Amino acid sequence: MVNNVFASIRSADVAIDFIYKLQIQAIAFYDSACRRVDDSGLKNLFASLLKEKRLRLKTIEALVGSISGWSLDDNDLVGEYGLFVKMLSEEIGRLLVLETAPASNDYLDAARTFESKTADILTDLKPFFGDPYRTDFEAICLDAQNHLQKRSDYPNKR
Repeated sequence: MVNNVFASIRSADVAIDFIYKLQIQAIAFYDSACRRVDDSGLKNLFASLLKEKRLRLKTIEALVGSISGWSLDDNDLVGEYGLFVKMLSEEIGRLLVLETAPASNDYLDAARTFESKTADILTDLKPFFGDPYRTDFEAICLDAQNHLQKRSDYPNKR
């Protein structure tokens, strides 16, 4: 696992709740990046990633319902379990926190780090998602790899 904290994920319901929170953080990051960068190429890259993250969120929401049997509106992840999932998502979300007024490259570097760690975590979580969830989960993993590739390709396309 990427971090010992994530070793405590031992079921599909915890994993998908964590992935949901992670996706929400990624959406907030790319939304902020779109509004703050001046470079039009970077703005287009981040807008594309934001759109894909929002679309993928729908798949994740459906998986939450299928695996846990409840909708996100029914459960705010309260109590100790909610704190546990929040701790997991904050651990990876810290990769997206930029301490100073960010330059375009800061956003690009943070996106690379985040997408790389996310891809690693998703790989570690694959064993929890057998049939009938495997196809949807593999699509989520593929998105993470594609986002990492898009970010990596960016300087080469300029």
